[in-house]
Amino acid sequence: ARLVIDRALGAGGSTDPLIQLQAAIVSMRLGDFQAAKVRLSESRSLWKTNPPPAVWFHYAAKVAATTDDPDREMLLLAAATETHPESAVMLNNLAAAHLKREDYESAKDAAEKGVALAPELPQLRRNLSAALEGLSRAERKATKAPSRS
Repeated sequence: ARLVIDRALGAGGSTDPLIQLQAAIVSMRLGDFQAAKVRLSESRSLWKTNPPPAVWFHYAAKVAATTDDPDREMLLLAAATETHPESAVMLNNLAAAHLKREDYESAKDAAEKGVALAPELPQLRRNLSAALEGLSRAERKATKAPSRS
């Protein structure tokens, strides 16, 4: 895959945002996250008149999460859901990222929006369930008065 992408980039594909995105994905899968970041940045800069597709946001957020940059991951996922509000997958990824941060209310909101768009996606239902369980635990913890003897 690396050889094919290198050939495509060498044959003039370096100005094609989709080829740059594919190069980023190959780099990411090979564990070269720095190269993936560079290619994602190159790809993003080539989308001048339209926003990048949802798949660009998916991989950019995945690279951010994998390289321990949770703030960037959240920014990318929030931008993805604003740019592509019809993407249940992006809403699911946003819900999962909120769950990692234990932001159960935001996770619930994202998962509910996703379920409304694609009720057939089990990941959305799992994330919604996890968010509701987290909210319930937090509520029980908050209302539990310390016992004094």
